[in-house]
Amino acid sequence: RMKLVQNEQQHALLEERNRLAQDLHDSVNQMLFSVSLTAKAARQMTSDQHLGEMIDFIQHLSQDALIEMRSLIWQLRPRGLEKGFTTAIEEYAQLLGLRCTLSLSGCIEMDHSHNETLFRVCQEALNNCQKHAEVEEVEVKLEQSKDTLEMKIIDHGKGFQYDEQMSLPSLGLKGMSDRIRRAGGTFCIHSELGKGTTIHVKVPFSQERKGSS
Repeated sequence: RMKLVQNEQQHALLEERNRLAQDLHDSVNQMLFSVSLTAKAARQMTSDQHLGEMIDFIQHLSQDALIEMRSLIWQLRPRGLEKGFTTAIEEYAQLLGLRCTLSLSGCIEMDHSHNETLFRVCQEALNNCQKHAEVEEVEVKLEQSKDTLEMKIIDHGKGFQYDEQMSLPSLGLKGMSDRIRRAGGTFCIHSELGKGTTIHVKVPFSQERKGSS
């Protein structure tokens, strides 16, 4: 009975997330798209340099906000995840304008829980690459052994100064760490200024658990 209640709660949550994602797409997403198009049209109607620079700024800002909104919609309702982890990541990276190289090792089989956990972590890592790393390429490595799923997200961007003895420097990184911790796994970051960042996660996996899901 408890499992039935949990399933009903998860279904209700999913429905709410889908509704919110659709509302964002139908309202805010379309408004931002209209602002971008209007700014583009206005730019072509003026030869004034200062006014043109302000219009350019409005257009770039609206385009950045549009990408951010589409990213939020994806976080609520990821497209492609039902087709598998790699498809979802490739499509999400493309949305952000990143070239993502995926490599798989072992017979990758994930239950729904692992699938979404690793996808959400990778999603946040790609967001960070697009916003902060100043790179256009990122590498994702996924490996499965007998009892472990292991993922690395690697970029060769700006990097940052990170001390393992200190708390995580952003809510995004903390959110990734919390997800992996709840899955019983480990979360590690290696980053250096000018040398890029590697996020390395491991989560426990067993064929017995998968088969019982």
